[in-house]
Amino acid sequence: MGGDGEAGFIEEGTGHLRIIDRAKDVDKMANGHLFTRKYFENKLKFFPNILEAVAFGAGCGMCCAFINIDLTTVATGPSGTTSPMGRISSCRSTPVY
Repeated sequence: MGGDGEAGFIEEGTGHLRIIDRAKDVDKMANGHLFTRKYFENKLKFFPNILEAVAFGAGCGMCCAFINIDLTTVATGPSGTTSPMGRISSCRSTPVY
């Protein structure tokens, strides 16, 4: 963490410093690992079918996220055909762990 209140890490392989968030916005999970919700959310939002993501995990055993999927994109295949993976019923019938 920097003196100006920034949080970051040294990237393995390149040795570059990656600034990820303000130090005040860094949370700690139950196992002591640090994470920042904004960094996690921004990584998820780079996927074209994710409209919004909200991460949480402070004091928990893992970092998780609520994800808003763009159903208009996911529900249609490359040729405009309906994809079975895009149907809400397929999401309900598949357990998520």
